[in-house]
Amino acid sequence: MSFDQKISYDLGGIVDYGHTLSTISAELDNVIHSANGILNGVAEYFTTHHASVAFNEVHNLLMQGIDEGKDTILRHGHVVGQAAEHFSGTDIAAGQSFYSV
Repeated sequence: MSFDQKISYDLGGIVDYGHTLSTISAELDNVIHSANGILNGVAEYFTTHHASVAFNEVHNLLMQGIDEGKDTILRHGHVVGQAAEHFSGTDIAAGQSFYSV
């Protein structure tokens, strides 16, 4: 892109993208519930000390990974939303500055 080209953006599209990210993050709650249900159903097969410790470690790592994924998606959505707001505000201020001349 050269400097003489106009920057264009679709604020509605950016808002929709942010909403989609929030929805995806919320859907990960369903994944947590499903995973917990499945893991609770097979926990009885890990009866020895080492197996139960390993099972609990895997369960904790899985939950941690899903939580971190949710957090990353939510933070990305917030950053995208804030960037769009700042860009839009700057664009409006720049446009209004022409009227003050």
